[in-house]
Parts: sequence; structure tokens; C-alpha cells
Amino acid sequence: MPTAAGVTGFRPVIKKLTENYPSLQVEVLSGGMILSEEPVPIAATAAYIQKAYPTVEELTGIKFGAELFCGISIIPT
Repeated sequence: MPTAAGVTGFRPVIKKLTENYPSLQVEVLSGGMILSEEPVPIAATAAYIQKAYPTVEELTGIKFGAELFCGISIIPT
């Protein structure tokens, strides 16, 4: 699953942690923190993302924003 999906699904947990522990310093980094040996454009995984993102939305109750779909010709439902 792309990092963005994991982070999006984990958002409620991060929010609760920061509410319960205000002194906790949290830094949110955008995807692409770990480069593979042979990086590929996001379009190379577009079919997988299109198939997987509805499952993440269903399991977490969180809807992905249009930013995830930039450059991969997917229009979220």
C-alpha cells in the first residue's frame, strides 16, 4: 500500500496522540521519505492505487483528497 494510504488511515491515531500528549512533538512528512533502488513515477503504481484506495477508505472511514490522485489519472468516487 502506498505510504500516503497508510498515513491517511493512521490520521485519527496521530490526532488522538497529539490531543492526549500536547508536549509530544510530531512531524508529518510527505510520501517519498524512503527511495527504492529504482524509483518509478507514481503513474507506474496507478492501477494498484486505484484498486486499493477504496479499501483503505472503507476500513478507516477517511476519504482521500485529490492530492493523492494528481498525475495518475484517477478520479476518486
